Amino acid sequence: MRFGSLISLLILTGCVTSSAGTTPRAGGGTYDRSPVTTAQKFACSGGDYAYLRVYSPEEADLSYKGKSYALMRQETPSGVLYAGRGAEFWNKGISALVTVNGKSASCNFIPRDRTETDPLFPAADTQNTTADASSQPEGSI
Repeated sequence: MRFGSLISLLILTGCVTSSAGTTPRAGGGTYDRSPVTTAQKFACSGGDYAYLRVYSPEEADLSYKGKSYALMRQETPSGVLYAGRGAEFWNKGISALVTVNGKSASCNFIPRDRTETDPLFPAADTQNTTADASSQPEGSI
């Protein structure tokens, strides 16, 4: 089931409505691109973090070690694979493998805390923050 991992990834996240810029159209021109999910955080070997933002079943952006990579969906016998510009992101379930310029790191998905803002688009997540309990009047719930 090739879309199984992607569907699982989308179910685990909420949608946001902010625009993330423009993308070239195949026939020329550009179109506004909005992310389908908030950035997914992965803890990787070596203490680094990878962030994957899915724009469609066919395109995603990977942020890893301070650089961003525009990736396109690739055929794979199992899991989901995005690749482009010397970078690959493959995942199945909560496990992932990030490869940049031939160097790979194994990674694991980290669920977002509901109070955590999206590291790539913090302004887009303001509706996901919760009030600090200390700001509530005494005796209120």
